[in-house]
Amino acid sequence: MKLTDLTGPIYTGMWQYCPQYPGARIEECALPDFAEPGAALYCQRFAIGGQTGTYIETAAHIDREATPVAELPL
Repeated sequence: MKLTDLTGPIYTGMWQYCPQYPGARIEECALPDFAEPGAALYCQRFAIGGQTGTYIETAAHIDREATPVAELPL
C-alpha cells in the first residue's frame, strides 16, 4: 500500500471547514516558575478543531457509534 503525506503547516488562523467549527490557535506558554527571567525556554499550546486543514472524515462524522478516526489503521 502506498501512503501519501497530505500534511501542511499548522498556524493560527489556518483554513477551517466553516466559521462555526474552531480553527487552529497557537499560543506561547508562560515561562515556568522554575526558570530564570530571560531563560531560553519555549513552549507553545496548540488548540485545533477536528475539521481544520487537511483532515480525515469517516462515518463517525455523522454516526457516534462508528469507529473513531483514532482507532482506524493508517
